[in-house]
Amino acid sequence: AGGAVKDKVAPVGPNYFSTFDLYYNGWTFQPCSWVTNCRITVSWPAATDDKGIASYEVTRTFGGKSTKTILKPNVTSFVDTAVNPDYSYTYKVVAKDLAGNVSQGFTRTTYVGRIGFYCQRS
Repeated sequence: AGGAVKDKVAPVGPNYFSTFDLYYNGWTFQPCSWVTNCRITVSWPAATDDKGIASYEVTRTFGGKSTKTILKPNVTSFVDTAVNPDYSYTYKVVAKDLAGNVSQGFTRTTYVGRIGFYCQRS
């Protein structure tokens, strides 16, 4: 039986977020209002695969709707600039290898709260 052996092994990782920061106007825990655009930065360690990583897929879920962003294999961070107080945001990152196999990835949910005139992250 000739031919190439297909890659059936999914990538490993990312298994955690190395950065999960919430900023308001470039400063952590600064005063914000309903019109302030907050920012969540998510980063992760590179995934591994015997044949190579083709891309990362970030799924952002907010208000029951999910959007996916495909990133190049050398990009291991994602910045969400459409974040506002009093909502929960979920981020899942998976790696895809050159054969299309998908890792289990990692998921985290955060609630962007508001205490008085200050925002917080959980």
